[in-house]
Amino acid sequence: LRLDFITSSNNQFHYLHSLYEQNSTQCLLFGFLADPPTTTSQRLKALTTGSLPTYIDLSNNFNSNNKLTDDNLISQIITNSQDNASKIYVMGDDTWQSIYPSIYFDESFPFDSFNTHDLYSVDNGIERQLFNYLPNRIVRHLNRSIDSLVDSLLTNELTNHTSHQLDREVDWKLFIAHFLGVDHVGHSYSAFHPLMNERIKRMDYLLEKVIERLPEDSLLMMFGDHGMTDDGNHGGSSVEETTAGLFIYSTKQLFNYPTNRTSSEEVLIFNLTTNRFELVNRVQNVNRPGIVNQVDIVPTISLLFGLPIPFNSLGSLIPELFIDITTTTTNGSYSELIDGLYINTLQIMKYLRLYFTSNQLIEPINQLFNSTINYHNFYLASNRSKQLEGELIGRYMNFLQLVIEFGREQWTQYNLIYMTTGLIIITYSLIIHLSTYLSIEPTNQLSIQLSNYLSHYLPKQLSNQRTIYILNDCLIVLFVLISNCLSNYLS
Repeated sequence: LRLDFITSSNNQFHYLHSLYEQNSTQCLLFGFLADPPTTTSQRLKALTTGSLPTYIDLSNNFNSNNKLTDDNLISQIITNSQDNASKIYVMGDDTWQSIYPSIYFDESFPFDSFNTHDLYSVDNGIERQLFNYLPNRIVRHLNRSIDSLVDSLLTNELTNHTSHQLDREVDWKLFIAHFLGVDHVGHSYSAFHPLMNERIKRMDYLLEKVIERLPEDSLLMMFGDHGMTDDGNHGGSSVEETTAGLFIYSTKQLFNYPTNRTSSEEVLIFNLTTNRFELVNRVQNVNRPGIVNQVDIVPTISLLFGLPIPFNSLGSLIPELFIDITTTTTNGSYSELIDGLYINTLQIMKYLRLYFTSNQLIEPINQLFNSTINYHNFYLASNRSKQLEGELIGRYMNFLQLVIEFGREQWTQYNLIYMTTGLIIITYSLIIHLSTYLSIEPTNQLSIQLSNYLSHYLPKQLSNQRTIYILNDCLIVLFVLISNCLSNYLS
């Protein structure tokens, strides 16, 4: 779901925009930034672990035995939920079942995700099941203007899908519906094929019907796990592939507008430059919405559920979801947001200190962390003075921004010079190794050990380490191989 599928002037999300206009205190709209590679498997891992991928993970997208072992949001819900309504349901793209053990989901309805020429089976399969798990009652309604013939056809089809719906009690904590129609239209045709408008219009209609039936105290997030190029593909790092859309709807009010709001066309956003909540024109925000990282979903949902944030998450919470609505936004307390930022920051720093055994590499982050915590203690000593809140929030947001930039530098930004040099060294090392191996006694244990390294250990290093480590490992192997070759030649 590319961002411009939602924000362009000729977009087909008519209900979404109508809802955002009339219920702006319950809605949020963002650009949703993915880290490459923009393949489904890596995006789902990021959306549930909060971690950044390495590029060699791309091959895992085609591996059916690709179970996730890292700490993640799904396992945290299972481990820490103590109430009866703690079930997890998932339906749609079968990548979820290839990543997570089946015991993670109380009910699942997987559909084949690799038949990209099938535009309808997955989405229709979801629709046949989806409304069986939502209350059989309409709790809110918003009129919309849409072509009457298409609306009639859609209504009849939806009625057929849900005719056997039961009035059941909602017993789930997390519900995942992963549609594939938009993605498959892109793969089979292009991003701007007429069928794309038809699929998006269908998603807009389903969004309305789901919102009408949402249980009380629910939060709905509709987003794309990636975008697509103009020709409909994804997997790379272009802006079109990495920038998706994120629409959030809450059945309850998220915030109060400040008293200085002068127009119903103004909406509230958190400005990451000033670290303040500000009023902006709604149309302006739709045209150029704020950006949140996909990994930010993980700490956000974890804290909203009151769960520990997964250990290796580098995401930061979405500030707009942590406003105290009992007071006017510009004058009220941000204590709930600050408490969330404090937990978020401690979790990230614990992970970084354990992962990077050398503090020198993370020294700038460590210094900013210490100064921020010191200021937080000063804030607490002042009995949570409102005058200190803006500065403290700014320090936390600067820390979290520095962390994600550092993480991308280590894991997702690739130095082509280093990578090319490493590949050349690997090739050269293999040639030297083979010539050495053929010219010496088979009992030479060093050659056997180096052969094992090249065939087993080095590929593992490629998948787990950043590119600079690849270069260093290759240089070590090359040095040992050349030394071994010279030793045998001189002897």
